[in-house]
Parts: sequence; C-alpha cells; structure tokens
Amino acid sequence: MKNALKPDIEDLSLEIVLFDKKARVSRILTLKTGALPQGKTRVKRFDIRGGQCHDISRILINSVETCKGEGLSPDVCLKALAPSTITQTAFGI
Repeated sequence: MKNALKPDIEDLSLEIVLFDKKARVSRILTLKTGALPQGKTRVKRFDIRGGQCHDISRILINSVETCKGEGLSPDVCLKALAPSTITQTAFGI
C-alpha cells in the first residue's frame, strides 16, 4: 500500500470481503493498517485463519472504516484508493 495523499495517514482500517470460488461471501474482515506517512510504501501481512488462499476468488475493499489525518476522512481515502494485483485473484473496490 502506498500513501499518495498529501497528508500523513495517522490511522487506517479497511473492511475487506473475501469471496469463495462460487462467488459467495466467505469472510468479512476489518484490516487495521495503522499509520502511513505521505509517499511511503508499506507491505503488511495479515493472518487470515480458517481458509486457504486458493479458495479465494475475489477480494473486495468494501469500505474505509477509519482514515485519520489532516483533512482526511473515510470518503476521501476511499476515493483515493487504486487497488491492483499481480495474482489471479480479482481485487478491487
């Protein structure tokens, strides 16, 4: 994840939905990424128990739950997201 916004992100959390191979909702999670300084790229690992990666067909960023920083709100951060992937799993908003 890279913060391409002008201010530092002081706190960020995203609601993520995982879909199985039959396009059914498998899990809904809130991932807390924490602070992300302006211009910084950060890789973070989240342990998602109870499933295998090959069972996930799609990952959806359902909403931005928290986005704190000067002039920031969940709506501002959601509009600034530009998700991408290099895997076979669909990923987006």
